[in-house]
Amino acid sequence: MIEKTLAKRYALGLLNMAKEKNAIEAVKQELDAVAKLYAGMKDFRSVLAHPRVPLAEKQKMFTQTLSGKIAPYTMEFLLFLLRKRRVNLLVEISEQFNNLADAVQNIVRVKVTSAFQLTEQEVTVLKERLTSITAKNIVISAFTDSSIIGGLTVRIGDDVVDASIAGGLKQMREQLLDRL
Repeated sequence: MIEKTLAKRYALGLLNMAKEKNAIEAVKQELDAVAKLYAGMKDFRSVLAHPRVPLAEKQKMFTQTLSGKIAPYTMEFLLFLLRKRRVNLLVEISEQFNNLADAVQNIVRVKVTSAFQLTEQEVTVLKERLTSITAKNIVISAFTDSSIIGGLTVRIGDDVVDASIAGGLKQMREQLLDRL
């Protein structure tokens, strides 16, 4: 829990800087890329976490690896994390930054699960309906799961609308059991 709180603070600081630079989307992409790189390289993480590796060496590794690939202000943020010994929070900071950036940009990410693949037209119609309901910019991630039999489930944040056949059958079962 402490890590999540710290990550959110760092993400908020980075978001404020990104707003000043008018570079929220660029920072989001760079931070995501670096976080994926960091998460995927166990040896790199081990070296960065090792107390006997001098800070200057760690900074040199970051600079050599990422120089010219990310903006100077993103690099400065990463070097700041190294100095504060918080680079281990990089993946969580990236997630928190994305959430905060979405809120600033009025974006809501929606996960839609259907029994069959949705057509582009169906996704467009769903997006338009959700936009009119939420008054936000909707980004849909569509998934398929044949176990829901038909219909779909829509997850917006922590809220789930289950309009699937499997969900309806489950609800009917629970109602029948309650009557017995």
